[in-house]
Amino acid sequence: MKTKKCVSSFIFQKEKFLLMRRSRKVSTYKSKWGVASGHIEKTDKSILKRAYQEIWEETGITKNQVEFVKKGKPILVED
Repeated sequence: MKTKKCVSSFIFQKEKFLLMRRSRKVSTYKSKWGVASGHIEKTDKSILKRAYQEIWEETGITKNQVEFVKKGKPILVED
């Protein structure tokens, strides 16, 4: 089984979560709903920095506009 490491960020304000619909132009999960996420590259210095990068790329929200709350435990998902 081939594995890829990913980071997913759940962005919320008060009691509302941000869900985004994926483009039809991406290679996986076309038109599906999800959170800000992306692959962790070998060159990434930290998972948190990659999370902030993905949030910015997908929403335009900067690191200074969000507050880190909690890091979850890694999970293995077969797809």
